[in-house]
Amino acid sequence: MAPLLPSSTAEDCFEVLQAEGKGLGIFASRDIEAGEHVLIERFFLSCPSDCSEKETVEAIVKGFDALSKEDQTKFLELYAWYNPVDTGKFQRYFRKQRPGGKTLSKEDVDKYTRVVLTFNSNAFGIQENKDGVFLNASRFNHCCDPNVFWSTGLTPDHFVGIANRKIPEGTELFISYIVPEDPRSKRRDTLKTRWGFRCECERCMDTDLFGYDEALKTAVGLEREATAREVAQFPEERSKFVKDEKDEGFGETLERRCESLEYLNWLPELFFAHDAACMYYCYRLTEIIPGTDKELRDPAYDQCIKHAKEALTIAESLWGPYNLLTASARETLESINKGKQVEDGTFEPTTPRTPGK
Repeated sequence: MAPLLPSSTAEDCFEVLQAEGKGLGIFASRDIEAGEHVLIERFFLSCPSDCSEKETVEAIVKGFDALSKEDQTKFLELYAWYNPVDTGKFQRYFRKQRPGGKTLSKEDVDKYTRVVLTFNSNAFGIQENKDGVFLNASRFNHCCDPNVFWSTGLTPDHFVGIANRKIPEGTELFISYIVPEDPRSKRRDTLKTRWGFRCECERCMDTDLFGYDEALKTAVGLEREATAREVAQFPEERSKFVKDEKDEGFGETLERRCESLEYLNWLPELFFAHDAACMYYCYRLTEIIPGTDKELRDPAYDQCIKHAKEALTIAESLWGPYNLLTASARETLESINKGKQVEDGTFEPTTPRTPGK
């Protein structure tokens, strides 16, 4: 069972301030290190996402009505995108006679319309069948090159935000509202339709638009190719992978994938790309009998070590030294180094200390 957490932690590193042209935003109140937790927050209001729209709306209203007056005010202070289609649809819905024969006043129609629009504008998927709103996390503004990585899957029912680079005091903290693998025009269309704003982050304003969009296209294509060819999870399939993928072409695909992701600064994806490349070269080593072909084994070991080191460096910067992924990356690197030292005859096992000496 996951540990119980307070509703919001790590708030000592940020403050909510006016962000020019964007309403409120979250800013670093001190220097934040890469890999540091910026925010851990339990959802404030939730509703099921696997039911009809009518059932979802009623669940949102029921949850809102159950809040205290103070909390209702906090919720309604969040941003709401009044897009014409949804605004009219929900206003018409709430004008209809409510269960029990009650008819809402114009004031209440407007209030509940805002409640639903606010929820839809700020909701995160927190489980496979549940969406939720987080009061603090909802204050993060969007950037296509965010400095905060976020997840709602690390701890059940919680938003977890982690700095993916060093962030100086006074810098605004950003998350990405979308998967940033689409070209600029599509990213902007999605953000305009879903949240009602035109993105003007550095990546969207970059004059080297062609180069960036080409890098996006390349990275996505290589990701799909590599994923289709990576090591299967089941042991009985691994021998097939090694047999089919001994060719240099797959190694080149993995190398280009790492280069593209590094250019885009997609650090979480880059970690897994280096990890996959390391695994590939490790399996290449299993095809070369130890001691029979040093000219082949040494370059494979060098590639394994290079990618293992890169993966470990990224993991430590993103998730800190004690994360499970970081520990796994460290163990992989140590294992590869030990294997090479054993083959080279330079490995010196630690002599157990004799008790009493």
